[in-house]
Amino acid sequence: MVGMTDLCPRLLPPGYRGAGVLLHVTSLPSRHGIGDLGPSAFTFVDCLREAGQEWWQGLPVGPTGWSDSPYQSLSSFAGNGLLISPDLLVEEELLGESDVEGRPFPRWRWITNVSSRSGSGCWTRHGGASSGEPARTSGSPSRSSARGMRNGSRTTVYTGTHDNPTTRGWYDGLPEASRRRLWRHLRRTTGESREVAPALLGLAWSSASALAIAPFQDVLNLGDEARMNVPGRAEGNWRWRCTADTLSPAAFESLRELTTSSSRPGSRRAPLRERAASVAS
Repeated sequence: MVGMTDLCPRLLPPGYRGAGVLLHVTSLPSRHGIGDLGPSAFTFVDCLREAGQEWWQGLPVGPTGWSDSPYQSLSSFAGNGLLISPDLLVEEELLGESDVEGRPFPRWRWITNVSSRSGSGCWTRHGGASSGEPARTSGSPSRSSARGMRNGSRTTVYTGTHDNPTTRGWYDGLPEASRRRLWRHLRRTTGESREVAPALLGLAWSSASALAIAPFQDVLNLGDEARMNVPGRAEGNWRWRCTADTLSPAAFESLRELTTSSSRPGSRRAPLRERAASVAS
């Protein structure tokens, strides 16, 4: 369940060792049905930073059609209006609390020039206009479909993606012979289901790859009930949500310790956004 993909060779400085977490915005906790780019997103970013993570990898944020798949967007350019946070609209006095509870977005209309990269856009009102503050976002590396381990300082290593079972769920579905092979690979005689995700996170984080990323479900050591998507299954996907108590320093403590012990301090140089801009120029 560990895969790799190549990075742009000029994107990261030589010797870079960083880490991050994969989580779709809709999987964040929210009292409005699905996760959005509101308070929970800011809390998640803060937790990542405290745990030493430099990357938040998400899924596409375009408007979804049938089956709610972010990969079946209705537009290549528009953003999903359902990811706009009603809580932040109330905070900015663009909505009243009663509007959020009873009639969402009754006075305002989102102009859908929101892109998955910039998070920019504007709010317009009858007789006037107002600009919305861009969402706080981070870059996303490419997804990997490869399996197995190989060394490479210009690669990203994953414990899984949104299309896989969680690492714990994957192990639970293995035949006994495959389980024994896994533990031998990890240089152990045997182990339990609850030990697999931490072991493979340790394997990924200790690799030579410049960047290590794990789905948040693996960080939380969850089973297959937390799987995000089953390719080829028409219904029942994209529904997993984390709970508010998972967005706490305690939930990220083991990740922080692993990141420190595996010498993945990230960059000590300029922020990645500035370095990427200098490369592009």
